[in-house]
Amino acid sequence: MRNRNALLSHASLVPDPHNPREYAKLYLDDTDVFLAPAPSPLLGRNFISAKLPDSGALVTVTVDGKKQFQKNLKGNCTFPVDLLREGVNKYAVTVKPSAGNKKALVWSFTDQLPQALVVSDTANCYFVTEKAVTVKGRVNMNLVKGDGTALTVRVSNAQGKILHNSKALVTGNDFLYSLPLAAVPAEENYTLEFTLLIKGKKAGSAKRSFYVMKGI
Repeated sequence: MRNRNALLSHASLVPDPHNPREYAKLYLDDTDVFLAPAPSPLLGRNFISAKLPDSGALVTVTVDGKKQFQKNLKGNCTFPVDLLREGVNKYAVTVKPSAGNKKALVWSFTDQLPQALVVSDTANCYFVTEKAVTVKGRVNMNLVKGDGTALTVRVSNAQGKILHNSKALVTGNDFLYSLPLAAVPAEENYTLEFTLLIKGKKAGSAKRSFYVMKGI
């Protein structure tokens, strides 16, 4: 960048902001390491595709500063990264080539994951003559068999008394929940609360409220 007067620029607060002699050094080096993260990551297990040296490299994945994966890999391969919360997830991949004295390469990623649990709305009021309150839902995550991902459903009245509490393993992304109206007293307000648990920790939740009437 050329030297010039920048009195009205925020950069003028830094001594010699346009003087290349003050810049840090940039080193260009040949590398045969390439990474391709999942294009549309979801909660749960995602995979990063990589091209690594044929001599191999030590690959380390850290999520929120905690080491999650470490293994020696080589050539064209994939390795996992588990993203366990909706919203912003930050993770990094470090690749240390096995051969030579090359420094470790580090990539940092920030992904915006969709809402973990989405459920349909309920009506404000139901009559006891109607069969049930039906709620459709979706779990926005990559499911891995045996990972213990679970969904809890709790029904409570306005006084906080729990009338129903269940927990089931999540085996598919879409689900349908039905609450028979005959199972709850009329003329009361109720709250349906859905909670998604990943490895025992809350990953998302949703609440829906409604009132049950006896009839006209």
